Amino acid sequence: MRNDKGKNGVFSASNELMLDKADALIEKGQYVKAVSLIRRALENQPASFETKLFLAEVYHDMELYALSNNVLFELMRKEPKNPDVLLLLGKNYLELNELSLCGYYFKLYSENNAEAEITLEPERIQAVRGGLELVHPMTKRRADLLQQKAGMLIRNDRLDDAKSIFEELERNFPDEIAYKNNTAFTDLLLNDYVGGEKKARDALSLKPDDPVALCNLVTALYMAGKREELKKYAEILAKCETEEPVEIFKIATTFCEIKFDEEAFVWLEKLLKGSPYELDMLFLYGFAAFNCGKYEKFEEALTDITTIDESNAVAWFYRKFMDGFYENSGRSRYKRLDYYPQIPLTAAQRYSTTLKQLPDLFGIWNDEDLFRVVEWALRYTNDAELHEKVVSNLSRTSPKPCTAYFKSLLIRDEVSLYLKSLIIKALMEMGVYGRFHLVKDGYFTWVDIPKNLPFVLRDSVIIAVSRMSVEFIYEKNFVSKIVSKALEIQSDILDEGMENFRVDDNTLAAVICRACGFEGVTDQELMRIFDTDYFKLLRQTEILFANK
Repeated sequence: MRNDKGKNGVFSASNELMLDKADALIEKGQYVKAVSLIRRALENQPASFETKLFLAEVYHDMELYALSNNVLFELMRKEPKNPDVLLLLGKNYLELNELSLCGYYFKLYSENNAEAEITLEPERIQAVRGGLELVHPMTKRRADLLQQKAGMLIRNDRLDDAKSIFEELERNFPDEIAYKNNTAFTDLLLNDYVGGEKKARDALSLKPDDPVALCNLVTALYMAGKREELKKYAEILAKCETEEPVEIFKIATTFCEIKFDEEAFVWLEKLLKGSPYELDMLFLYGFAAFNCGKYEKFEEALTDITTIDESNAVAWFYRKFMDGFYENSGRSRYKRLDYYPQIPLTAAQRYSTTLKQLPDLFGIWNDEDLFRVVEWALRYTNDAELHEKVVSNLSRTSPKPCTAYFKSLLIRDEVSLYLKSLIIKALMEMGVYGRFHLVKDGYFTWVDIPKNLPFVLRDSVIIAVSRMSVEFIYEKNFVSKIVSKALEIQSDILDEGMENFRVDDNTLAAVICRACGFEGVTDQELMRIFDTDYFKLLRQTEILFANK
């Protein structure tokens, strides 16, 4: 709920009315419509701090914590110590179970609000234990901790290690169906559908109607190509009665996996009643609707997604896809869409190839279709070559919109640190200076870029600053330290009339940083950061400091 009504006379009468209506819609649980009204208010007053904060609060209530954070980081560019912003960031990261970031922003909130008082429920904070462990009895408490560890290993793609833990738990608790289900699931992730099927059947021997065991079994049967058995157990799965969100999610996504579209649609619809704003699930629901011939439902899902996240490039693609679908008389060739909330692989390859071949991106700021493709490339891919090409081409377009766009990417947490280093480099090459705000793995910070850089070492200084900006180093004034050290080196180069003073720009940047003596930054780290080797590092050091 908005608590700043009429605050400081910020809102015009029409905006006040729209935001009051948004409040009323929230009371009725109609969050998507509320977001639409808030966005309309921002179109009228795009700089309104209070309206953006209201949008971030609504995203939080919708459990869209990453979107909320993106709005809050934008606000921190204006007011980095605003208590309301810091408190909401702490709450978002608590919900995301990012406890270090949660504590960081709650601490900043406390430091900037004398009346701050934060109380966390003990069960929200997981105990973190370190050191050597000897022999522990396999208690239920220890089993829960091991299960959490296995889940973390799965998220880090260490599937064999996770499987070993689940198998140990299964041996110690042979009558616990959850551990058998986890082992079966891990087998399936490892493409061991034979093992997955066996473990799933073992779990069903304990509870014949267990939804998770049935999901694992039908997935194994699908992978094994056992169509008749698959059909039999899929019918049983479809008739499961459960109100547990985790089980509903598992059933819905399993039907997507095995391409049972009608069943997927039914269970996704049920899932969205409990979590109506989860964007990936909205995409899957839309794909199921399309595959069932319910095209209007697909378009409704896309409308909801673009209302919630107006810059979503994947939703833009499927909107364009639907325009072509309706225009194309031969609809039969569009039989079904894959359950993958991304741009299809063939289209992604086409866009990537096109962007790499384009000599420039002139006109992009007046071409929405081209801009959306660039947005997709920068926000949804990890193609370093593509990022370098796109950033280079963008930097040669109109400076004002390009600078604003680049700076907006620096504060988006989902944008990779590598891409952020490319953007800082491009901005410096464009002659942009001053304060650059950026988010590094959830931490909001900034770098101050001076107007004048050492002209002889300019390229290497830009590389040094851009690369070190996305590293976690202790010195807050590292930019001025790099520039100061580069000026000293430049003075020696000019005084001694050196001509061949650089091995290459990257290695020279590494040696400048080496000379700065940053705490904790070893030669190995410098070689990683600047993509050089030890022999080049030594050679560059000898050239510059041979007489010192």
